[in-house]
Amino acid sequence: MGDILYLGTLQSTESIYNNLPARGYDLRVWPGRYPTEDEVKAYGDTLAPMFVQDMENNASLRTGYGVDGRAGAPTCPTMFDDELLTEKEVSQGKPKFMLQFMLNPALTDQLRYPIKPCNLIVAAFGAQKGMVMPIWNNAPENRVQTPYKPGSRDTDRFYAPIPSPYDWEAFSKRVMYIDGAGGGASGDETAYAVVFQLGNMLYLYDVGGVPGGYDEENLKELVQVAKRAGVHEVYVEKNYGHGAHKAILKPLFEQEHPCTLEDDFNKGQKEVRIIDTLEPLISAHRLVVNRDLIEKDSESTKRYPVEKRKTYSLFHQMSHITYARDCLKHDDRMDALAGACSVLVGGIDYDYSNKLNKEARRKALEMQEIMKDPRKRREYLGVETHGRPTGNNQFSSKTRRSMRSW
Repeated sequence: MGDILYLGTLQSTESIYNNLPARGYDLRVWPGRYPTEDEVKAYGDTLAPMFVQDMENNASLRTGYGVDGRAGAPTCPTMFDDELLTEKEVSQGKPKFMLQFMLNPALTDQLRYPIKPCNLIVAAFGAQKGMVMPIWNNAPENRVQTPYKPGSRDTDRFYAPIPSPYDWEAFSKRVMYIDGAGGGASGDETAYAVVFQLGNMLYLYDVGGVPGGYDEENLKELVQVAKRAGVHEVYVEKNYGHGAHKAILKPLFEQEHPCTLEDDFNKGQKEVRIIDTLEPLISAHRLVVNRDLIEKDSESTKRYPVEKRKTYSLFHQMSHITYARDCLKHDDRMDALAGACSVLVGGIDYDYSNKLNKEARRKALEMQEIMKDPRKRREYLGVETHGRPTGNNQFSSKTRRSMRSW
């Protein structure tokens, strides 16, 4: 009687391969690298015994390799050596690499949704100026309390910057990006995103959508968005309609708010393009979101049926996008945001942070510690124990001066 052998690749923790042990099969996993001490837990008793024995005999196989020197050694260097595996991880991104080469189902599911709202900086700012280099921190006191959550995971939360008397400066560049749609049965929106730039940070000032199609009244609303934001540089995605949206929008802008309209043609799979543009920015805490947009984004979807509303929300799209093709029912707002950021990201001055970085961060963290200690907070704010002002308020004068700037 022969043996039955299944060969396959795990796609998620719900993979059918995980049910095979209950049917009397042994499950064995052969990853491309020896797993680190943290990674090995995800495999349970499924890791190939030969690899377990290798690591027991030589603990150095678990670290010292890969992009940052913290990955394990290659398990089959004649086929995939460290240089090739590193190249694959860099070119494919970590989620794909963990799926294709490490066969780590738990970590793959964790990285399945690479863009995490918790890495955004949520702050109030106007159309003219923004705070210079706000510092992200996910301490509980910095969490933004809002009735709307884009998902149920711990990463589907929003955080404000560390409280500090930041300097405020005028935005150096501002753009609006319009992602056209035909509407009809698909229900897609013509979405827009207004993004500003200041130093090495991008600021999402406004986002939304109007019903897809070429209705003039709906398109006029886009003109008003640009006008309110003071934007004079507008990009229109050319993929849909071969430039038809730009042709209709141009006279509307000329009548109401003269702007430079540029076509933008995108290539490749949409989901990959969106993630590859936004994930590095958001993970590095370089995207600041206007505080009012969280509620506005949710409110703007109420014109749709209840069961479909979330699919139109930017933050829902952000939380649920994956590398899989057509993973989202609607991705219009996310596509518009990625388009705006792609226009600006090439102009980011990464040396700008060197002018302010370490000292600004030290002061911001120091401020957070002051605000957490009641005695230090009273002293810094110039308030005596019984609540009477001392006239020595270091924080309020700087804050009032900064807040007036926008």
